[in-house]
Amino acid sequence: MRILLLAPFLLAETAAEEAPAPAATAAAPEATAPDPAVPWPPGPPQDQALWRALGDTGNELVVERSKANKLLVRVQNAGYEARVAEAARSGTHGEPGRAGPLLRRLVAATRYEALAYNASETVNPRLGCRYSRASLAGAMGASQGVGAYPPLVSARAAAHICLEKLERGLGPLREANRELAAAVAEADAFLASAAPRSPSAAGAPRHLAADGGATAGSAVPSASNPSGGN
Repeated sequence: MRILLLAPFLLAETAAEEAPAPAATAAAPEATAPDPAVPWPPGPPQDQALWRALGDTGNELVVERSKANKLLVRVQNAGYEARVAEAARSGTHGEPGRAGPLLRRLVAATRYEALAYNASETVNPRLGCRYSRASLAGAMGASQGVGAYPPLVSARAAAHICLEKLERGLGPLREANRELAAAVAEADAFLASAAPRSPSAAGAPRHLAADGGATAGSAVPSASNPSGGN
C-alpha cells in the first residue's frame, strides 16, 4: 500500500503563498523550469504545470484582493467623491468641465471594485486551492511506477475545477483594480489643479492693510460713499 506524503508540499505551498505575486497565469498552464528552492512533485509536465498554476494564481488573487481593499479604504477615507462633487459645484478648478465625467467615473469604478472584491471569494480567501494542490502533489508522487492511478485522475479533476474558480475571481478583480487606480490618479491630479479663488469670489476683507489702503476702523470706499468716511 502506498502512503500519500503531503507534508513537504504543504510546506512548499505555504512558502509559495508568502512569495511576491508572480506574473499572470495563462489559461492553459505550461510547464516551466522548477524552482530549486521549492520541491516540485514528480510527474508529467502537464500535472506539474497545473500544480504550479494553482500556487501562482492563488498568490496573485491574494495580492489583488489586498490592492482592492487598500483602494476602497483610500477612496472612502480621502472623501474623493465629495471633494470632486464640491469642485464641480464651485468651479474653482482650471478645467471645471472635467469634474462631472470624473465624478461619474470614480463612482462607477468604486462600485465595480466593491462588486469584484466580493465576487472574488470564489474559493476560501485564506486557503485558496491549498488542499487541492496538496492532494494533486501527493497523488503525483504516489502514482510513480504505477499504471492507471485513479486517485491522480480524481485529484487532477479537482485541481482543474479549483483553478477555474481562482481565475474566475481574479480576472474581474484585476480589471477593477486597474480602473479604480486610474480613476483615483485622475482625481488626485484634478484636485491638485485647484485654482486659487479671486478676492471677489472668496470675499474681500473689509479693512485693507495700512500701506495706502483703508486702515482698521475705517470704512472701505464704495459707490454710495466715495470718500470712505463714516
